[in-house]
Amino acid sequence: MKKKKNKGWYCPACGKFNGEESKFCLYCGAQNAMQNNMRPAPKKQFKGLTVALGIVLIALIGASVFVVQKYRSTNTAAVQTQKKNARADSEKKSKEIKEKDKDTDAKEATTEWNASMSFSKQSSEDDGKTKTANAATTSAASATTAKSEEASQAESAALEGVADSNTGSYSSVTDLNNYKQISIDGKFTFAYPKGFFQKGSIDGDNYSFWAVDEKNNECTMNVKVLGDGNSVQEQYDNITSTLMNVNPNIKPNKSDSGWTYTYFSGYLNQTRGQIETDIIASDGNKTYMLEVQYIETDLGEYVNEQGYMMDCIYRYCNRSGSKHDPRTYQDFIETEKE
Repeated sequence: MKKKKNKGWYCPACGKFNGEESKFCLYCGAQNAMQNNMRPAPKKQFKGLTVALGIVLIALIGASVFVVQKYRSTNTAAVQTQKKNARADSEKKSKEIKEKDKDTDAKEATTEWNASMSFSKQSSEDDGKTKTANAATTSAASATTAKSEEASQAESAALEGVADSNTGSYSSVTDLNNYKQISIDGKFTFAYPKGFFQKGSIDGDNYSFWAVDEKNNECTMNVKVLGDGNSVQEQYDNITSTLMNVNPNIKPNKSDSGWTYTYFSGYLNQTRGQIETDIIASDGNKTYMLEVQYIETDLGEYVNEQGYMMDCIYRYCNRSGSKHDPRTYQDFIETEKE
């Protein structure tokens, strides 16, 4: 036989059981909360639920705290690991950079050393080339000088009586037979004293002589041949414009044979007694010029060895206008002193 269930309700205020028909609690007078099919849970059950919910909440909070703490711990560890790894990476990179710099420095040092050695080698080669070039230049210059000296010696040898060993003594000019005559084109003839000049050269129809005389004064003699358009008067005007005390009585003259000629002297430097004597002659086609420059050995004195040399040069030239043959030194002294 089934046990009959008691129908009623528990008072939510005092917890006492009341019959189903009771609208108010028979013990405390509280209204029946189960009316309209609503039956509240017993107070003890509500308290149990609250406790359970509290436990669950505490568990959740604890779990949350645990999770948070674990996350923080994990995150802190991760951060520390990241920092550690970053520090390690930084140290590694720094070490690599130092090693690279060291390697770069070593390579640069090697490169610089190689460059230095290359430069040194190149410099040595350049020095060698320069020395070789200088040696070649010196050799070429020496060869040129030697050739020039040989040519000069050959030209001097071609000019009889011209030699480096000559002393420039005027005693060598007093022998009438010691003058060498040269003819140009068979038209212009001149002579020079052998044994007096130390240097001489020939360039076509042009002749040059040079000497330092016994008083250490320079003496030169030049013979030039000019082409058309160089009249005697023109050359006379050009030269006399540079001279002082030119003999005014000697002007360009025209001979019966069609030649125009002149002979004159003047001072280049009157204080030092430097004299220039010129003979200019032209046949209308060519102009021939003979020029002698010297310093008087005895100022104002003409009758001496030097004067005799100039007298011979004047008389030996067939276009000087002289009407007299060359004379001996004795005749020159006796005649000019009278």
